Amino acid sequence: MKKFEIADNVVGFAQSATHSGEFKNDLPISEELKVELLTEIYNDFVREVVGVHFKDFQELMQEYFDEHEIPEEKRHSLEHNLFWWKVLYQASNGIEIQFVQEYIAKNYSVLKHKPLIIS
Repeated sequence: MKKFEIADNVVGFAQSATHSGEFKNDLPISEELKVELLTEIYNDFVREVVGVHFKDFQELMQEYFDEHEIPEEKRHSLEHNLFWWKVLYQASNGIEIQFVQEYIAKNYSVLKHKPLIIS
């Protein structure tokens, strides 16, 4: 298995003059931003990932489910659990996936006014 090393300062943050300031990742974020990230942005992001990529995963797993005769009442939750396991596995192993980049590109007109969220 391929091992990846953690590199510091890979990407520098750039801000316009109106939003200039130093990004401080050790400071807590505001409660308002936390609520927005966890209730609005995250939920929208998850819906988009499922909406765009879940159908392909279902088609890929169809043969496995048929072969193992998964009961219909368990199939739905098993599909979703395996789908998210695959997403997290790929991310943790550095496999190239573009979910976050796709989401930001698609929603850039809204997110461009929230540079901290894009960061």
